[in-house]
Amino acid sequence: MAGKGIAVIVTYGVDGNRRLVLQQHLVFPGLRKLPNDTRGSYTLKLAERMADSIRVDGEPIIERPDVFYIRGLLRIVSGTQTPLVVERTIFPSVDKRAYVEDYVLTNRGLRPLHLRLPVVSKDSVTDGAKEVQGPFIVTRRTYDGGDFVLQPGNSISFSYVLSVRRASEDAYAFSAGYELKRRERMVNNIFGALVLKTPNDTIDRLFNFAKLRAAESIYDTKAGLMHGPGGGQYYAAIWANDQAEYASPFFPFLGNDAGNEAAENTFRLFASYMNDAYRPIPSSIVAEGDSVWDGAGDRGDQAMIAYGAARFGLAYGDTIEARKLWPLIDWCLEYLRRKQNSEGVIASDADELEGRFPAGKINLSTNVLAYGGWLYASRLAASLGDGVTSSRLAEEAKRLRGNIGRYFGVRVSGFDTYRYYDGNWVLRSWICLPLVMGIFDRAPQTIKALLSPFLWTKNGILTQAGDTTFWDRATLYAFRGLFYAGATDTCNRYFSYYSRTRLLGEHVPYPVEAWPEGDQRHLSAESALYCRVVTEGLFGIDPMGLGKFSLIPRLPSGWKSMSLEHMAAFGGDWSIAVKERHVRVWKNGRLVKDVQWDGDRPIIIGADAEDEGVQFGSSDTALTKAFEWAKAQALRYKGRPGDPAGPWYESALPPRDAFCMRDVSHQAVGGAILGLDAENRNMLRLFAKNISASKDWCSYWEMNKHGVPAPEDYRSDKEFWYNLDANFDVLSAMWRLGVWTGDSSYYDDPVSRNFLEKSVGPYIGRWVLQPDSLLTRPAHPNAPVPFNEQDAFDRCRGLPSYSEGIPNIKVGVDLVAALYRGLMTYSDVLRHRGRKGEADVYARRAGQYRVHLEKDWWSDSADRYWTWYSNEGHFGMGEGETFLLWFDVLHDTARARRTIDHLASVKWNMENTSYLPYLFYREGYWDTARHTILYLADPATDRREYPEVSFGVVQGVVMGLMGVEVIPGTRIVSTLHRQRGAGESWLKDLPVLGTILTVRHTGGMRSMAANTGKRKIVWRAEFAGAFAKASVGGKTVALQQKKDKWGHVISYVDVPLGPGEKVEASTTQAWVGLVSGASPNSSANAFVRSSFITGN
Repeated sequence: MAGKGIAVIVTYGVDGNRRLVLQQHLVFPGLRKLPNDTRGSYTLKLAERMADSIRVDGEPIIERPDVFYIRGLLRIVSGTQTPLVVERTIFPSVDKRAYVEDYVLTNRGLRPLHLRLPVVSKDSVTDGAKEVQGPFIVTRRTYDGGDFVLQPGNSISFSYVLSVRRASEDAYAFSAGYELKRRERMVNNIFGALVLKTPNDTIDRLFNFAKLRAAESIYDTKAGLMHGPGGGQYYAAIWANDQAEYASPFFPFLGNDAGNEAAENTFRLFASYMNDAYRPIPSSIVAEGDSVWDGAGDRGDQAMIAYGAARFGLAYGDTIEARKLWPLIDWCLEYLRRKQNSEGVIASDADELEGRFPAGKINLSTNVLAYGGWLYASRLAASLGDGVTSSRLAEEAKRLRGNIGRYFGVRVSGFDTYRYYDGNWVLRSWICLPLVMGIFDRAPQTIKALLSPFLWTKNGILTQAGDTTFWDRATLYAFRGLFYAGATDTCNRYFSYYSRTRLLGEHVPYPVEAWPEGDQRHLSAESALYCRVVTEGLFGIDPMGLGKFSLIPRLPSGWKSMSLEHMAAFGGDWSIAVKERHVRVWKNGRLVKDVQWDGDRPIIIGADAEDEGVQFGSSDTALTKAFEWAKAQALRYKGRPGDPAGPWYESALPPRDAFCMRDVSHQAVGGAILGLDAENRNMLRLFAKNISASKDWCSYWEMNKHGVPAPEDYRSDKEFWYNLDANFDVLSAMWRLGVWTGDSSYYDDPVSRNFLEKSVGPYIGRWVLQPDSLLTRPAHPNAPVPFNEQDAFDRCRGLPSYSEGIPNIKVGVDLVAALYRGLMTYSDVLRHRGRKGEADVYARRAGQYRVHLEKDWWSDSADRYWTWYSNEGHFGMGEGETFLLWFDVLHDTARARRTIDHLASVKWNMENTSYLPYLFYREGYWDTARHTILYLADPATDRREYPEVSFGVVQGVVMGLMGVEVIPGTRIVSTLHRQRGAGESWLKDLPVLGTILTVRHTGGMRSMAANTGKRKIVWRAEFAGAFAKASVGGKTVALQQKKDKWGHVISYVDVPLGPGEKVEASTTQAWVGLVSGASPNSSANAFVRSSFITGN
């Protein structure tokens, strides 16, 4: 048993006289002794037995146990030579360095009993010279001891706690009852996750126990949470096999926060030993990260790490974490490439048995794990959008698989299976590994060899034929491979026998390490391997991507059904039910797959919501693929349930696990399209809530998943990074989301109202942002005192632009545009509230910024807008024009066209480019918008994984190409197909105005809309060009006309669309083209605009 600060090994039983035998070995991983090495944890063996001090009528009791109960704690119920019954519960504290015994004593007799319960209060101090940061204080305390009279039928309780602390730490008063409840809650949580239900209750029970053993053996160290094997010796340390390969890939399935954190920490610690010379990463990092062990040389550790990290990353289903893992995976694979010989197989000094048995210089284990590393890294690269790398890694995996067959595939002991190394002619247990990796070329004979008398014994698979040594890890890998290879009924007989032995035999209740070495210690990673027999063997779950897995359920013939409930991997709460060939899969309580399995082909499950939420398709297959990528990529940025910040998605510079005001404002409508309303609402509310006078009416520029300002941008309310556009951008996003969703609380709840009022009022005054002050404002209003120009938190506390690389800037043109849009938006909000007079005032104020822009910021010589003004009093040009379009401040169409032409002719950074698809479509540059989308979604495009990119593509397709817009203040949804020619495009399950919409465009003359939601809307079917009539639902109706800002005619008709209704509208005249866009200049890698085609 274990908690974050202690491990407890309890040996229990009865002697020949039925008296209690009890021995306790306590380990404190976070307290270190000298030498501070692998086995350097402070340990104690208890000499005292507290129950021996209990007196009944003056006599000591003699315990004779009747019941031993194990469920994450040990409960012993004993009779005595008296009417007293003793119930003792032994367990470790969940998070303190404390061992607890809780006693309940019951009088089963007919007369009162006079009890004396032990009273202990003793501190002992260790020899500090033998410890790291010693001495330690060992405290023994009883609680509620003393003299009592216990009446017949009554009970009384007391407790004993042994704790250890450093001398510098204060003593602690323990409550055994509280500690017991926390322990029981932890156990219940683990038992309630990843719930296995089969007809074999022994397997079900051992699966529960194995989950617990795997998840409890996690210790709080100065290097963070570290999963440890245990066994009395191996703590505050990690191994490439136990932690990286065996345990870490399991934790996402369990959804255990501590397990996932320990896994992340495992790979972080190993990654710290990457080096340019490609010396091997140590096999083990010990002593809380202070030291290493590499006594066996390279055991194939890089293969173990690459395989384990890729499997963990895929199952964890988090793009941010996957990116953190990728450099380590990539480094390990490069190391393995450098170890390949002329036959294409990989050399290593040893294997995980570290020389206990011969392994040669090239062994099967290292090579098969390396194959797994390449295979799953390929899938991970694909999920991260790097198709080129994914294809290359997949090809490397394929080559290595062939080389493994050629090099190791031989006849051994009469079986066409594998030799373990060159010169090996004795069967070895690790011939099971190819089966685990899906290499079934020699499966029939390998299965027979594993279960032959050469290897199989009543204790499992022997390490080597002819020996007596067995290691459970090999047996468990073999079971997993046998199930996965389809030897279901055969494997089930052996697996059931093994489970019965480990749960109900003499050395219980967990899988063990080995025998004779270690005398069958209950190391924790072996329990993780037992669980993986079920998840990856019995259910055949194989990660295909960050949000996708395959399923090959191996239901034994004697079982009618089996199920796995509350599986937390792949970004959801999954349940799988198998009844004969009928397979059903639920995600978050919703049935997503219901099939009759053919018994052969894997069932593919898309956890990345491929079959959920908005869907897009087009005769332009390149756009379809771009949208599919963007949707999947964007959804992977969702935060995880339980994050302290509440619902959120990544909208900042990865991998900060953060959301920034500018990025959120840009991504918000794309998020709403993808159903991320809870995330939008929470993030915007956090920004609004944290506006304050102490920050001069700024909020927090960036917050992280912990719900606090990101430390990269915040030190205190006096020292922080802040771009002044942000308030107006967020204000505009609130309005746009309210318009899109029909939910005015985005901008009308009390918190939002306060944010809006402060942003258009004292914020402008405090930062000297009045129209006539923009070019004369101080360089650093509200600067902290003392002011340090070299400190970015001083210098950029109120940066007057989104352009962050311009030295000594007084104001950026984007801030002028942001001020205009902020005040215009506030005018819209006031108008929505019925306060027309005030709305007109703010609209006039907004107009003053536009006048200032056109008067002072246009360069006749450059035929462009200046983009910044310096404190030295001169204008300059750079980035920033994007925001003139984003904030829709340009009314002069000639200048607007020059601005768009320039934007289309330059290759911008990804932040700027991600805005352009929607903006180009909106402004009539249709082909340029299309090419921008394809550029952003291209796997070869650098930094396409930046969060804004995928959200920008989604918005570009839905609002740009498909022309879906909501008319503010109404329930009118307009659509316009912005694609020339006869192509077809469609959207399905689009959330808008509280309902669900399907839209289909065929060319520029026919559109269909269906309301599959629950709220009525009005569909405005728009067509580019001047048309007199249209057929709507089979009836001819007159079309109305309007002109866009360019003077082009748009014809439209408004059609009421109630829930369940579907309407088609088509024009009856030839379509007149509106505009054309541009193709990318491949040589310059920039966007250039072609000629305009005007309509009438």
